[in-house]
Amino acid sequence: MHEALDAQVLVPVRHDTGERFEPRHALLGEAIVDDLLPGERTALHSRIADLLAAGLDDDDDPAHTAGEIAHHRWAAHQTKLAVPASVRAAVAASDARAYAEADAHWTRALEAWPPEGEIEGFDHPAALLRAGEVAANLGHRGRGVDLATQAIAGIDPQADPMRAALAHRQLGLHLNTLDSRAASFHTAQAARLVPAVDAPPVAARVLVVRAADLGWRLQLGRAEPIARRALELDARHEFPEVEQVVLGVLGWCHLGRSEHAAAIELLTRLFELAEQVDERRILVYAGHGVCAGLNSTGLWSQALEYQDRYEARIAELGIGRLWGWWMHDARVVALLGLGRWREAESVMEAMLAEHDVAEQPWIGAVAAVVWARRGRVEEAGGLAAIADANQAPVDLVTPVGCLSARAEVALAQGQWTELREAVAKAFATVPAPVRTTYPDLRAFALLGLQAEAELAFEARVRRDAEAEAEALGIARELAAWMRNLARRVTEAREPLAATTLADAAVAGALLTRVEHRPDPDAWRTALERCEAVGNPYDIARARHWLAEAILERSGSRSEAAAELTPALATAVELGASILERDIRDLARRARLELGATDGAVVFPGGSDQPSAPPGDRAAVERSAEPHRLVEPLTPREREVLGYVAAGWTNRRIGEALFISDKTVEFHVSNVMGKLGAANRAEAALIGDRLGLMTPVE
Repeated sequence: MHEALDAQVLVPVRHDTGERFEPRHALLGEAIVDDLLPGERTALHSRIADLLAAGLDDDDDPAHTAGEIAHHRWAAHQTKLAVPASVRAAVAASDARAYAEADAHWTRALEAWPPEGEIEGFDHPAALLRAGEVAANLGHRGRGVDLATQAIAGIDPQADPMRAALAHRQLGLHLNTLDSRAASFHTAQAARLVPAVDAPPVAARVLVVRAADLGWRLQLGRAEPIARRALELDARHEFPEVEQVVLGVLGWCHLGRSEHAAAIELLTRLFELAEQVDERRILVYAGHGVCAGLNSTGLWSQALEYQDRYEARIAELGIGRLWGWWMHDARVVALLGLGRWREAESVMEAMLAEHDVAEQPWIGAVAAVVWARRGRVEEAGGLAAIADANQAPVDLVTPVGCLSARAEVALAQGQWTELREAVAKAFATVPAPVRTTYPDLRAFALLGLQAEAELAFEARVRRDAEAEAEALGIARELAAWMRNLARRVTEAREPLAATTLADAAVAGALLTRVEHRPDPDAWRTALERCEAVGNPYDIARARHWLAEAILERSGSRSEAAAELTPALATAVELGASILERDIRDLARRARLELGATDGAVVFPGGSDQPSAPPGDRAAVERSAEPHRLVEPLTPREREVLGYVAAGWTNRRIGEALFISDKTVEFHVSNVMGKLGAANRAEAALIGDRLGLMTPVE
C-alpha cells in the first residue's frame, strides 16, 4: 500500500463517510487487475465480496451493494454463495424498480438453481414465478409465460391446490395481452383449483383476476357476481388489490351498459387508489377505463388530464416506455373530440415510429382512423390491413378497434359494401347480452347508416327494388338500435347522456337519407344535439347533411350555403380532407357560393383547392373539378342521362333516340362536364340526386 501510495498509483479520496483509496485513473485500476494471476483474481473477488457482505462499504444503495456482492461471488466461482447473492440482488433491484438488473440476476440464479431445497425463502417454482413477474414488467411477456409454465409444471395441484391456483392466476395475467383464450383458460383453472374455505383472502385474489378476464371479454353477467364474491372473501381487506380490481370490474360493467356516470365514479376512485401503489396492472386497468368513460361522454379535456397523470405515474414507476402506449389511443380519441386533429396525428406518428404495428395491431387501427379522416387513405388502408391480419385473440376491444379502422377506410374510399360488412361484423363480435347497450357500437351504427344511404341511392338509380329494400331494412334496424339505447339512458336518468342522445338524433336524421325523404328539421335537431356535445367534426358533418336536406327539399339556397360555409371552414381547420371533399362536391353540384364574392367556392389562403396532407392529393382528387354547372342540361341531355342511369350503352341509346353513336357520346361528354362527374356512374348519381334526369319509359 505504501509503495502504491508513494508512486501515486493509489490516491486518497474523501467521501461523506470518510477517506478511501482509489486508483489515480480507471485505466490504472484495469491494468492492476489484468496483471493478476487467475488465482489471485479469484481470491480478490472473494475477499471483496466478503467485505461488502460484512457491511464495510459506504454505499447507501442496497440494490447496488447486493448486485456488487453477486458479481464478485460469480467472479470468484463461488456458485453456492453466488446463487443466494443473485436472489438477494434480484429482490433488491425489483424493490428499486430496476427491472432490467433484476431480470439479469434472476436469469443467472435460475441457470445454477439446485435440484432441491430453498434459497432465500424461494423454492424453484417460486423463483420462476418471481422471475416471470420481472420479465413481464420489462415487457417480455413471452418469457413471463414460459417461466410461469415451468413453475406450474413443478407444483402438484393435488398436494397444494392453492399454490397451483396462484400460479395459474399469474400465467393468466401474463397471457392477457397475448392470447385471451389461453388467459381465460388459466384464470378459470385457477378458480376451479382454489379452495375458498381454507384461505378466503387468497381465493379472493384468484377470483378477482377471473372476474377481470371475463370483463375484458364483455361477459359482464358472469364477471360482476364473481367480483362481488371475491370482495366478500376478502372481508378484512388483507389484499388491497382485491378491492381495487373489483372496483375496476364493476366500473367496466357499468361502462358496457352505458351507465357512464356510475362507471366514471368507480373508475376514478380506482385510479386515485392506483396512483398510490406500484401495481402497474391496476393503474393501466383504471386509467384505460376512466378515460374510455370520459371520452365516450364527450368529457375529452378531463380525459387528457387523467392521461397526463397516468403517464407521470408510470414514468415514476420506470415503465413508461412499456406501458405508456396503452393510453395513447385514449389521448388520440380525446384530441379528435376536441378538434385538435393535428396533435392527434403527431401522437400517432410518434407511436408508429416506436412500435411495430404487426406486434401492436391496436396502434395501427387507431392510426388508420386518423389517417382516413385526414385524407391519407392509402396509408390508412395499409395500416388497417396490417392490424387486421395480426390481431391476436387478446380481448374483444382489439377486434372492434380493427373493425373501426376498416370501416373508416371504407367510408373514405366510398366502398359502401365493405363498410356494411365491417359494421355487421362489429355488432356480431359483441356478445348479445351486452350488444344492446355497448357504447362503442354507437359509432358503427352511424357509419352503417351512411353506408345504407349510399347503397339505397345506388339501388334506386339502378331501379333495383330488392337491393333498396335490403338497405332500408338494415338502416331501420340500426336506427332502432340507437333509439332503444337513447330510450334506455333517458329512462335511467343517466346524467352523462349527451353524446348518446346526439348520436341517436344523427341516426334518426340519417335514416331520412336512406328513405329518400329529406327532413331539414330532423337535421336541425341533430345539429343542436351535436353542438351541445361540442365535437367540431360532428358539428360540421351535421351542417353538411342539413344543407343537403335543405337543397333536396328545394329550400333556400342561401340557407344551405349558410350551413355549408362554417362546415367547410371547420373541415379545413381540422384537416378533415374527406369531409372537405364532400362539402365541396355538394356546393359545386348545387352551384352555391360559400363565403365568396365571385361565385366560386373559396378555401382559406385564397386557394380554390381543398387542403390535404403533403403528397396525398388523391384524397381530394374529385374536388379539383369546376365548382358549378357551366349551364343547365338541355332536354336532350336530360334524356340521355336517364338512359345512362339505366345502364344503356351508347349504341342502344342512339337506336332509341334515332341518333348516331358519336352524337350520344357528345351528349354524354357534355353531361359529365356540366355535372363535374368523373364517369358515367357518378353522372347518374349526381343527376338523380339533383332531379335532372328524364326517366326511361
